[in-house]
Amino acid sequence: MLFDAGQRAEALPMMRKIVEIRKVRQGDTHLKTLHAKMNLGAACRHEKLFDEAIAILEPVRALLRKQLGDTDYSTLFTTANLAICYGQTGRRREERELLAQVHRDRGKFNLRWASEALVAAYRATKMRELGIAVVKELVASDRASLDKSSPELANRLSNCGLDFMRFQAWTDAEDVLEQAHAIRVAQEPDRWSTFHTK
Repeated sequence: MLFDAGQRAEALPMMRKIVEIRKVRQGDTHLKTLHAKMNLGAACRHEKLFDEAIAILEPVRALLRKQLGDTDYSTLFTTANLAICYGQTGRRREERELLAQVHRDRGKFNLRWASEALVAAYRATKMRELGIAVVKELVASDRASLDKSSPELANRLSNCGLDFMRFQAWTDAEDVLEQAHAIRVAQEPDRWSTFHTK
């Protein structure tokens, strides 16, 4: 509850306690224990405790891959969090490789944040063409899955437009930003975001 409410620092002691309880009751490799560790590792990542997060998430990922496979949500979630920690500690190649795997295997799961982290990783390491390709995939996915007139689609297209601009892909940026602006003019004409998109 605290973690979901944004009180992650306050939640960490409780989450550590839950892990210890799970280890005693179910054992260190039980799925419930692994999920508790997975959530603790994610919380550590959000609190920028990257070394601690890596120490937690690496063995958890190995066990989840063994028990659930590479494409299960828990495995992908753990992999994405671990990858971001790698990037924050200078292990950029491992970050890109793991995030690319999550992006590829995400399927129906709500892991867009991992794909967005991959875009940022490509931008940080000046891999322009790969970054543009991922943003194009996100645009295609959003256009296929979201209502054509929804503010959510406008928000996502606007964010993708900014990513295209960061990669200096001006034509691609213009295309998605024009669509985002048209949606906002129709749905939210007086909002600041409408003028900002223009």
